[in-house]
Amino acid sequence: MKIATKITALAATALLAFTLSACGEDPENASGESASTQSRSQNTESETPEPLAAEPPTTSPSSSAELDEKFLEVVRGELLPGSGITNATDEQLIAAGHDGCEQVKAGVPLEQIRLVDGEQPTSTGYYMDTSAIFFGAQQVYCPETIETID
Repeated sequence: MKIATKITALAATALLAFTLSACGEDPENASGESASTQSRSQNTESETPEPLAAEPPTTSPSSSAELDEKFLEVVRGELLPGSGITNATDEQLIAAGHDGCEQVKAGVPLEQIRLVDGEQPTSTGYYMDTSAIFFGAQQVYCPETIETID
């Protein structure tokens, strides 16, 4: 038991010494400022940094077939069991996804987008099949239409 305690104490001491040495000042810089602080202040004096700009989400698939495959994977995973469109073809779902992107880009409010003919809303007023298709479309085909809350 004493050997385990001594080993633990030695390990803790070594870790502490390593941590403290990593926090030490750069020996080349005796002025009290770290090298990174000096370089930041030099950059601030010489040029104004560019503001950060948000970039739109990107999708990793590059070909249309890869995008379609990813879209179908998302949509099929979102459709509820007993959905009215479980027998929809891939082509129908893909066309509906592109239609959803076109509608939102044309300014149709999200709550008015309809992608399934004859779809009835749930008791809470949601169009679940349309929502599943549009969710997939936004994730894959038109991520720039995803609204963020500021």
